[in-house]
Amino acid sequence: MRETLQAFAGMGHMEQEEMVRRLEDYRLESLHRDRAALYFHEILRRIRVVDHEQLGLLLDDALDAGRISREERGEILWADVVVEGKTYDGREVYLLAEVSVTVAADDIRRARTRAQLLEKATGRPVLPAVAGRELARDPETLQDAATVWCLLDGETAPPGPA
Repeated sequence: MRETLQAFAGMGHMEQEEMVRRLEDYRLESLHRDRAALYFHEILRRIRVVDHEQLGLLLDDALDAGRISREERGEILWADVVVEGKTYDGREVYLLAEVSVTVAADDIRRARTRAQLLEKATGRPVLPAVAGRELARDPETLQDAATVWCLLDGETAPPGPA
């Protein structure tokens, strides 16, 4: 621990900020996995986290069946959170979320792309989502946010016009 603190103290201000941002992102990802039923309850019920081992096995089956490529399998495995459950109208679905303290256009694109690939792999509908404390305020992010579920600082917004 002492070596870690010394290394941190020896970093420049920008490096320290980047390390803190990454730690905050990791903590938020963990919270969304650990408390999935809380964070995703406005979208789904009967929520079950698909842990990384389960996801890998699910994707191995899809790879073996020829539904996805090795590259697509690898891309899906980078997803921050995958859960399965039922929509309130009774459909069995997956939800794939990318989590970041400040959600940006890249997070939204990754969520959409990985959700499409998971749907291809499983044949089951996949809801793309992003989660974080805030949305970046640039025009691209604001426009793209309408294409996914957004969970921001306790508020849930469905895809569609704001």
